[in-house]
Amino acid sequence: MKKNKLKETHSEIINLLCNKQVAEALAALKTMLDEAQNDNFIIQYDNYVNTYQMLLKYTIKRVEDPQRPFIYTLLIKNLLELNDKIKEYLVEEVNMGTTLNKKTILSKSRSVFQNLDEIVKVDSLSDDLSEIIPAFETEKDNNQDKADFYNELFYMVWLSDHFTEEEAELLKRFFKSRHSEWYFRVLIVSALALNAMRYFQPLKMHLLTELILEAETQIAERAFTGLMFALYIHDRRLKYYPETEKIIAALKGHVFTRFFIIQVIKAQDTEKFSKKFREEIMPDIIKHAPKIQDKLELDDILPDNGEDEKNPKWRQILNENPDLMDKLEELSKLQMEGTDVFMSTFAMLKNFSFFKTMPHWFLPFYKENNMVASVLAEEDEDFRMTFLEALEKSGHMCNSDKYSFCLNVKDLPATQKKVMLQMFKQELESINEVNEDDDLLNRSLLSKRIITAYIQDLYRFFKLYREKNEFDDIFSYKLDFYNKEFFQKYFADNDLLVKVVDFYFESSHFNEAAEIYCLLINNGRHTQTIFEKAGFAFLQLAKYDDAIEMFKKAELFESTTWINLKIAQCYTKKGNYSEALFYLKEAEKIDPDNSKIQLQIANTYLSMEEVDTALSHYFKLELLTASNPKVMRPISWCLFVLGRFEEAENYFNNIISSNQFNKYDLMNYGHLLLATGRDEQATTCYLKCIQLKGNSFEDFLHSFYQDKKHLLKHGVSEETLNFILEYIRMNK
Repeated sequence: MKKNKLKETHSEIINLLCNKQVAEALAALKTMLDEAQNDNFIIQYDNYVNTYQMLLKYTIKRVEDPQRPFIYTLLIKNLLELNDKIKEYLVEEVNMGTTLNKKTILSKSRSVFQNLDEIVKVDSLSDDLSEIIPAFETEKDNNQDKADFYNELFYMVWLSDHFTEEEAELLKRFFKSRHSEWYFRVLIVSALALNAMRYFQPLKMHLLTELILEAETQIAERAFTGLMFALYIHDRRLKYYPETEKIIAALKGHVFTRFFIIQVIKAQDTEKFSKKFREEIMPDIIKHAPKIQDKLELDDILPDNGEDEKNPKWRQILNENPDLMDKLEELSKLQMEGTDVFMSTFAMLKNFSFFKTMPHWFLPFYKENNMVASVLAEEDEDFRMTFLEALEKSGHMCNSDKYSFCLNVKDLPATQKKVMLQMFKQELESINEVNEDDDLLNRSLLSKRIITAYIQDLYRFFKLYREKNEFDDIFSYKLDFYNKEFFQKYFADNDLLVKVVDFYFESSHFNEAAEIYCLLINNGRHTQTIFEKAGFAFLQLAKYDDAIEMFKKAELFESTTWINLKIAQCYTKKGNYSEALFYLKEAEKIDPDNSKIQLQIANTYLSMEEVDTALSHYFKLELLTASNPKVMRPISWCLFVLGRFEEAENYFNNIISSNQFNKYDLMNYGHLLLATGRDEQATTCYLKCIQLKGNSFEDFLHSFYQDKKHLLKHGVSEETLNFILEYIRMNK
């Protein structure tokens, strides 16, 4: 069975069981069982089939059994777990990837856990390791052996399908240990988080919840992120584990929730932003680069005397390129808000050998790292110390990108390193100033930054790791947490949903916004703003009936010009012009001199082919907008359709003489000339129309045939029209 088919069948069985379609689930499970040909699984399966048959038999016979609900729930749980086991077995049997090779090797020995048990028993990690691992000759060897050990522990924690109670307790003690370096404990919590996503076991959820409530900063945020993703994946089966739900309930209303959800939404926009960065922002920067290089004298930014005076030409060059300035300001703002602005840049810097080791994608950046020390060994001390401290404390890059940056810095020219040194010194000063502010505010900001960076680390791993196809990409899911039962039950009150939906709305995620607005409305959150925004979201999705329903509910609070116009817009999109006109007239009552309303009324009458009435509104619009050339266009057309040729020609001449004419103006003027017997002039006008940039004979022909009925009405014969088109074909 191929991997995709296996995943599909596994998911289908979960859905069937959670929908209580046990017979169908058993049939689907049998197909996987036939593939596995494992005696242990066959015995379990046969026992469950017999149990279900007996349960159904006694139920039909109406035999009273107070234990039936318990047996039924236990059966579903057992089948869910058997489904997981068979899937993993099949994955390992067909050797789907190098990761599974690693899992097979580790499953034969739990010695890594035995070594960890020895570590947490002693006071000194380094002393303990010297007993467990062969003696270290140097401190460097010591650090490397530690790193190797924790890499193995990472794999063991990540790839273990089930933890025993003893192993779970051991991990708890490890996470609480202050003798193991913080960055190794942070690394292992990522392994636990990935495990919880990969393979369901309530004990893992309990462990993560306990870490969120009791662990220190850096660990708690990662545990929360991992738990939320795991709960999202396994949401449907949680109802069969009430003890797990009870433990998760302790996190109700947790402060991390908003940080997490907003960052997940931003992560889903990463590809869209990366595309914009590549296609819009970078081309502008590259285009202006030579000019900036010359005008800013970049090679002399840092004079030998060490003065830090800002170069006044910086502002000048940006003032001369306001579009570039706007894009750079937008980039800076997005970065400050947590948008992943570096993904497209650092994606090209993940080919270092460092990233071939999977745990390194989750290793927090710390300046004592052996790799970091070796890369910067030849740099002077001032640069090395300042660079590493600032990079470690920086909240603008995720850990994965910090390592990429560090690995790349050795190849930078000396002048760029000097610029970087000044930048990092300034950032350190800013960081130190912030650290002097309110401690509670700092903790909240720090947690937000950790969650932001961690989600970006996860995103890079699932999108860029060389063996990424071996895992389910969490970011390929819809990640509609608001639709998940666990989220609604424990994490989402109305106030949080309002903040989340506002972010979706402002980010133009209208499908998700519409769903949450409906959820809020069902929860009793009835305000004019919510109904208006729900209507607007449905309008953007072209769900016009739903939009109308929401706008009409908003109208019950207060009838406004905006609401009436939006309802009219919906009816216009549906082709119901009479209803659209009704609401436009309602808007006109509120604001009779609004030019936009007059325009829409006129356009609606024109769509209804009530040309005379449309013309009167276009004339009113002309008065309101002080002879706007664009208003002359529909006026000239209406006058032509009504046969008021002299007036129409005056308007056409004004449009064409203003040099603001388009292809339709020339075509319409050609129609007028043809209708008034000036065939040669009409033909010349048509040819000019076709020759305009952006037009073609095919486009001209399509529009010409649409207008043909008006020409016939004004007395132009079919024969004349045919000869005119033939002449154009021959001379275009």
